[in-house]
Amino acid sequence: MRIMLLIDFGSTFTKGVMIDLEGEEVIAKASVSSTVDRDVRLGLSELLVELRGQTSDRLVKNAPKLACSSAAGGLRMVVIGLVPELTVEAGRKAACNAGAKVIGSIAGVMDDPALLQLAALKPDLILLSGGTDGGNKEVIISNAVLLAGTQINVPVIIAGNKNAVRECRGALEKMGKAVVVTENVMPSVNCLHIEPARETIRRVFIDRIAKAKGINTVQNQVALLMPTPNAVLQAVAILAQGTPEEEGLGELLVIDVGGATTDVYSAGAGMPTMTNVILKGLPEPFVKRTVEGDLGVRHNALSIVELVGMTQLLKDAGFSSAEGKRVMEYCQTLPPEQLPREAWEFEVDRGLAKAAVRLGVERHVGSLKLAYIPGAGETFIQTGKDLRGLKTIIGTGGPVIFAKEPCAILNEAVFDPRTPHLLKPAQPRF
Repeated sequence: MRIMLLIDFGSTFTKGVMIDLEGEEVIAKASVSSTVDRDVRLGLSELLVELRGQTSDRLVKNAPKLACSSAAGGLRMVVIGLVPELTVEAGRKAACNAGAKVIGSIAGVMDDPALLQLAALKPDLILLSGGTDGGNKEVIISNAVLLAGTQINVPVIIAGNKNAVRECRGALEKMGKAVVVTENVMPSVNCLHIEPARETIRRVFIDRIAKAKGINTVQNQVALLMPTPNAVLQAVAILAQGTPEEEGLGELLVIDVGGATTDVYSAGAGMPTMTNVILKGLPEPFVKRTVEGDLGVRHNALSIVELVGMTQLLKDAGFSSAEGKRVMEYCQTLPPEQLPREAWEFEVDRGLAKAAVRLGVERHVGSLKLAYIPGAGETFIQTGKDLRGLKTIIGTGGPVIFAKEPCAILNEAVFDPRTPHLLKPAQPRF
């Protein structure tokens, strides 16, 4: 046997899976409450005890260990750019595809309210973009100078107009800010170039953010530490495209329903499937991630209730209106680490998960809007990816994995004729 131990330090739970790579078999798995708010090593020690009980001290001790983390709020980022639909959106795509949680975005020259908003968001990292190479550089330089004059002391990644980098870096470093420079996320109009920024964000997470959150204290026990969403993104790409030894599954959608967020990943071109369609907006990356910070079924249960309404949540859970008060009280007092115990609690979790999947996928997929264009007549304007032809949906995260009917939850990701403008998969397998 060749054993590998894979660990995920999550916001709610710390999970571990031991895999026999040669036999392609899971030999042990365990989950314990996360302790990142105290000492991440406590949760890790408890996890290892659980795994030793299922295997042996020797196997757990000798197994190479790889870890990822979304704990302590994940990687909280703010993106600053020039135009909302261009450099700001390019920055958002780079951040999301690096495993970050984009908690805010600012377009144009920052004013006092924007600076106050930025400070209130308390980001772990700032991505400063703006201007194509050789284009506008005044805005990104102005924002760098303004940012340098604040008390915000987090790393700043410069990923904008290369002709403005020297002045931006100088202004920020003069005031003691930590600066990392990478390539422009949009070197020319409508040209997306996010891979260098994505890799830089991942590196800064490992070098700086993990240390600040105390997650680095386990680095003497694990061989690799990376943001959980980044790990999933790479897994999605491999599942879809395969390896030299094994064919992939083809274009697919992965939905990760968690306690703090619901993340949706797609691997697919998403190009128009009809002739009378015009694409609008930036090109979409083949492998795309969106993160929904208001759709966690534990930390954000009340947010889900507010978004869908109690009537819809009761319908998703299979309850009558008479259960509304009890369900609301449950959502209001639900501890993040609590698992469902009674049958009706499992049903509430199912309702929350169905709502999270439905809303998360609706936000991820592209959409169509009917427009009249002189000389062309009625035409559809497509924004985002058309995933109607996608054939595979994979569900993960505790609320899906431990559900009695996981397919009923994932079915919320399927195309709905009542909302035909949303380009969700039409006939997928789960």
